[in-house]
Amino acid sequence: MMRMKETSTPSAEPNLQNMKVLLEENAALKRRVEWFERQFFGQKSEKRPVDPPLQHSLLGDLPASIEPEGEQTEVTYIRGKAPKHRPEDCVNDSGLRFNDQVPVEVIEQDAPELQGPDADQYVVIRTKTTFRLAQRPASYVVLRYERPVVRRKDKTQPEASPAPDNVLDRSLSDVSLLAGMLVDKFQFHLPL
Repeated sequence: MMRMKETSTPSAEPNLQNMKVLLEENAALKRRVEWFERQFFGQKSEKRPVDPPLQHSLLGDLPASIEPEGEQTEVTYIRGKAPKHRPEDCVNDSGLRFNDQVPVEVIEQDAPELQGPDADQYVVIRTKTTFRLAQRPASYVVLRYERPVVRRKDKTQPEASPAPDNVLDRSLSDVSLLAGMLVDKFQFHLPL
């Protein structure tokens, strides 16, 4: 006859210890989840849940319009533009404030009227100057565009060559400066 081996049943004491450990781990994990919820939905987060939802269904009825509290006054005046006051440290009337230590690169542009068969009909009256601040690797440079103003000999109205295109209207920044600022800001984490 074959004899069965007796197995001993585990005592209740190790189960209580395991349950204590699991309860402590569960409490610690609950504290961590609460901390994460405070970080995610708390005052530090921009994704705060809104108690009364302010966004309504596009297909449903819209609520009555909410009128602002207090009295409203109507302002009836026209704002004018003040003349530009340039600081005293400007090098020129375009607003550049750099001294002689910043290199200036002169770019002379040709007038398209001075090219071709009618070139002898035009005379250069003066030169217009446009400044841009540009960035070179590890340095800055001021670009000075010199554009001739020409007048046809049989007419009295002068014609100026167009200024080089700008990335931003009325900006003194060259595209290289703007691109360099973005690289410095987002790749090298430098302040603007």
